[in-house]
Amino acid sequence: MPRPQPDVAYIERKPPIRFYYAVTTPAFRGGSCHYERVNSSSENPDAAAAPDDERPQSESRLTITSGPWSATRIAQFLTDTVIPIRLATAGSWPLVQSMWFRYHADTLWCATRADALVVRRLQAQPRCGFEIAPDDPPYAGVRGHGTAQILSDQGHEVLTELVDRYLGPENQSLRDWLLSRTADEVAIAIRDLAVSSWDFSQRMSAEP
Repeated sequence: MPRPQPDVAYIERKPPIRFYYAVTTPAFRGGSCHYERVNSSSENPDAAAAPDDERPQSESRLTITSGPWSATRIAQFLTDTVIPIRLATAGSWPLVQSMWFRYHADTLWCATRADALVVRRLQAQPRCGFEIAPDDPPYAGVRGHGTAQILSDQGHEVLTELVDRYLGPENQSLRDWLLSRTADEVAIAIRDLAVSSWDFSQRMSAEP
């Protein structure tokens, strides 16, 4: 039986770049909708993304696997939420580490020392999982997985952005100490994100 073509939902951004989200029929995804972002500079909603081996390393895709939030809501949450990311890496045993992060252009950015354990683990196995969610109710957040890349030439830039994001103008002594060590920092770029969201705000705020 031939597989039906996906419906296409059009979401406009600032020209000349526009984004399209292909929505796969729920029956073929175990009852949940599947959204895949496709970048296109044309007006053609049927334009397809370039194969992985033809895409620049700086380009990333966001796929929504499940959950109530739209791509716009997920991006807003990841941009506005200033808490650590819980990053899960593979090895002899799984390991979860908390790190500062920044979300930009469908990519999660972190920074750490070049000799850090998380760097060695991601170099051996770039596939990783993550969760970003506050500890306090009402519970809501985003979790998923992606592919990490270690970028030694962007450590200073990313660490500076993270210090601005998490410390701001406060705690100047810690800020100065962190920025004095940027020569040994590397950036971690987690791309091709597949994410799910959850949000119990309405349920938890409802009166009994």
